[in-house]
Amino acid sequence: MTRAQGKQADQQTLPFWIGRNSNSRSKVSTRVFSAHGEGRRTPKAPLEPPISLAAPELPEKDQFASPGVVLLVDKPKGWTSFDVCGKLKGSLRRIGAKKVGHAGTLDPMATGLLIVCAGKATKQVDNYQAMDKVYSGTMKLGENTPSYDADSEVDETLPWQHISDDDIEQAVAAQFIGAIPQVPPMYSALKVKGERLYEKARRGEVIERKARVITVSRFDTWRDDNDAQLVHFLVVRVPTTLQLA
Repeated sequence: MTRAQGKQADQQTLPFWIGRNSNSRSKVSTRVFSAHGEGRRTPKAPLEPPISLAAPELPEKDQFASPGVVLLVDKPKGWTSFDVCGKLKGSLRRIGAKKVGHAGTLDPMATGLLIVCAGKATKQVDNYQAMDKVYSGTMKLGENTPSYDADSEVDETLPWQHISDDDIEQAVAAQFIGAIPQVPPMYSALKVKGERLYEKARRGEVIERKARVITVSRFDTWRDDNDAQLVHFLVVRVPTTLQLA
């Protein structure tokens, strides 16, 4: 994140809502608030541990007694996951939460759900990280960047007009469904010897990375109605138990 981006992020209102662990048999309907105060509801489904709907404001101090509080943050673009926790820590500690942590890093360019656990709920971080994850976005055919996303300048362009919808579907089915050995890109938040890979990449360093198995259960793609070079996607990643030899 640049200094200018950090300043802009600090001036934004961080959107979140509070959930408190309760009866593990409860069924809840969760709501994630956007930066503009609007939300969307997801179908009712049991969560482990569950979250009960509450207003988008900090909880009372006594809510940090057992078993803790979970905050669902609609992370804005430009914030790192560390920024979000840092923004919340001071306020949460003043009302009794000694520990604050998140259940999985989102890239600064990414927006969407970041699960933040406070108090004794930090013990549930591993449970949340083990849940299925859904990603959506848009890719642009015929362009490549060093970071594989829009966070860096295009460094290669290739013809794309010949690529049909069938070509995309066949490539996805052949290469991106099931258990896949994936080499983390240099521009990733993965730590190597205590340092994020993207920090090394920004200095121009390239180091060897070991492939890790990820499992994708669903990968939908569809062409943009107005620009055929744009392809939208939705990916569902499920927990992986396989290990590379």
